[in-house]
Amino acid sequence: MNWFWLKLDEKLETEPKYFILQTLLAFVSLSVVLVLLGIMGRKALVAALGSSLFIAFLTPNSYTAKAKNMIGSHLLSGGVGLGFYHLMNLLPRTQIVLILLSSLAVAISMFLMVVTDTEHPPAAGTALGLATGGGWVSFLFIVISVVVLVIIKKLLDPWLADLV
Repeated sequence: MNWFWLKLDEKLETEPKYFILQTLLAFVSLSVVLVLLGIMGRKALVAALGSSLFIAFLTPNSYTAKAKNMIGSHLLSGGVGLGFYHLMNLLPRTQIVLILLSSLAVAISMFLMVVTDTEHPPAAGTALGLATGGGWVSFLFIVISVVVLVIIKKLLDPWLADLV
């Protein structure tokens, strides 16, 4: 079916159960994590978590969905973001300082993911979220959330297929 620029995936016709099942599993998994850990005003981190969820459940066999990539990248990026958050607290909190340092936090986290072979794009959002308003509790929130998602994904792997 085509609607101008929108084209439905051909796999949808042959394997619709995976599309429905994996979307529902992602919904339940994220709901469990957010109930257990709470959102607690961490909107930017929840956005990064949602992006990780997409990769884990809709492209489960991709390189960026590996446990080492998901956990390692959020640890690295979270550490960078947390470091920049504390650095920003030592400097005048002007808009230009916030923009430059948070952008640098994202760039450094991207560099570290690539050189450590732990690429997972949503973790760049973790660096940004923590740099602009982080703290240890937020860092622990994202890392524990990703670990829980990785465990859930591992348990559900036999029922997951790449949909992208």
